[in-house]
Amino acid sequence: MSRIVILGLGSGGFAASLAIRNGMDIYSLFRTEMAYCPMLAENYDVLNKACDFAVRRMGRK
Repeated sequence: MSRIVILGLGSGGFAASLAIRNGMDIYSLFRTEMAYCPMLAENYDVLNKACDFAVRRMGRK
């Protein structure tokens, strides 16, 4: 069984809270739409990229 830990403060904390409170798995979190603000973050949807990486890594094992 793979374990994925989401840590964060600020907007990252919201993602962790969303996942924990709703009992979401990595696939549900991957499909969740988050707000994107290019003035605050250079990367587009970092959480989505992290979930994609986790799903690919879990598929290899």
